Amino acid sequence: MFVRTTESGGRRYLQIVESYRNEAGKPRLRVIANLGRVDGMKDGHLDALIRGLSRAAGREEPAKVRTAVQKSATVAAG
Repeated sequence: MFVRTTESGGRRYLQIVESYRNEAGKPRLRVIANLGRVDGMKDGHLDALIRGLSRAAGREEPAKVRTAVQKSATVAAG
């Protein structure tokens, strides 16, 4: 399985896809889940999705990534 982005109507969407072989033995792709619009996600939502998928897979959670907005707020406050 893997994650891919697709584009339709000028919008980008995030999908979980798996590879499989059909009855004739030819490789095919199957969409397992549509995760929504990437261009409509707010700051941090994609990172939260990645952390959740990591937990579901039983892997160590990636560290939180500071966004440009968070970095500029820290610089302005300091």
